[in-house]
Amino acid sequence: MYILAMSAPEKTGSDALDALKNKVSQSTEALKQLIPAQPFVWSEPTPNFHSYAIAYLPLNKNGKCRRQSQITSDFASLEASGRVEAIRLFSTDCKVIPAYLDYLKKRDSKKRSVETSLKLVLGIEPSALEPSSGLDSEASSLELLTKSVDSQLMDIIDSLDESPSATEAFLRQLDLVVLGSEGLANQNYHPKELVQVLAHIRQRLDTLSSDIRIPVTTSEPLGIWDVLTPKERRDNVQDMLARKNGAKSLTAEDIEGPTGVFCDSVDVIGLSVSPYNNPNIDAAHAGSEVEESAYLASLLCNKPVLAMEVGWPSAGSDNGNAKSGKDEQLQAVSSITAAIERVSGKRLRSVLYQYFDDEWLSEDEDFARHYGLKRLF
Repeated sequence: MYILAMSAPEKTGSDALDALKNKVSQSTEALKQLIPAQPFVWSEPTPNFHSYAIAYLPLNKNGKCRRQSQITSDFASLEASGRVEAIRLFSTDCKVIPAYLDYLKKRDSKKRSVETSLKLVLGIEPSALEPSSGLDSEASSLELLTKSVDSQLMDIIDSLDESPSATEAFLRQLDLVVLGSEGLANQNYHPKELVQVLAHIRQRLDTLSSDIRIPVTTSEPLGIWDVLTPKERRDNVQDMLARKNGAKSLTAEDIEGPTGVFCDSVDVIGLSVSPYNNPNIDAAHAGSEVEESAYLASLLCNKPVLAMEVGWPSAGSDNGNAKSGKDEQLQAVSSITAAIERVSGKRLRSVLYQYFDDEWLSEDEDFARHYGLKRLF
């Protein structure tokens, strides 16, 4: 059967990894072999939507998984709001993929057009490898990362009907795959590993369907895209970059391998932006902060930018000029969704953060608990 073209990780994971090892060395020239030959072209944003996507965590107030029926209902409510084109998931936890498939089936039973359904921005989180794990070779690290990706992909495959039509229908709903969320900024893995795992996931997706190209990216702050960009590109925007406070925690040794190919390893730039973390920015100018960061990222990589996990808290401690509050949140979100791509003049795509408050977080997390936007939908 078509679905079995991608076997379980324990049977094919090592083979796929061996193929990558044979193809990839530590040199930039070898890593360049993993880059897609044709650039990805993103279609025009739908003008009548409030935002491209909204991040969704399928958790209740106590931090436990929501029921599948609740998740399905949440998706239907988001579609009915007419405010977003897609939902952004961070993982396959809480049986969120079966819930999404159930949402699609219920739409289909009502003969609703697939064109108006919520697309999926699927997050896959490679397992972090800490130095204390006892694995001191890069091969061991890459193997763990690859197996964790395969495991999550198999969760998805197991949720589908065993037919080519079901697989194809799901893949056509898959707008983007995001590998990791600030994993480089948090030093969970090395950039050269990420480039290789990005290539691995492309290979897996191509195995499922050679006719449907699904764009792939990662989500990192501007500072990471900065330090992983070739010097000649960085010099062109040096003065502007100097004004930004990105997370530049990587050393020259960390980035030696993929500096020249990191931008090329993704189809779109997944740019993590947190305007509330800038004490000089008030709610009315949140969109300007996002707009400038996206502009700099586009100059660095010369690719479309998706501003990811962009939000503003409705409560919690203030951060200089950045004041929390329900009115401020609405003002900030309105500013963010009005942001423009400065090069093209088109509306900037953004992923709003997020649908629910994280009430399950401890009180010490302060404003981080209050990014929920459900009341605005």
